[in-house]
Amino acid sequence: MKKHYSISKGSKEDQHEVHTEGCKYLPDVFNREYLGYYSTPQEAVDEANLRHGSTQGCGYCCTEYKDEM
Repeated sequence: MKKHYSISKGSKEDQHEVHTEGCKYLPDVFNREYLGYYSTPQEAVDEANLRHGSTQGCGYCCTEYKDEM
């Protein structure tokens, strides 16, 4: 299980993005929200969707989930 985070500020389209701990694109501590420990990125994306709506996985650390959201 890894720690997962979402970008805390929406982009132009008010979308959020989930990253796993250790991702080279993980935002700095002031621009992310801790989601928790999850077995898969999909679980973290589901949680972020509940909190923020439109959420996708990072194209680097969550590639298998990026296009599903």
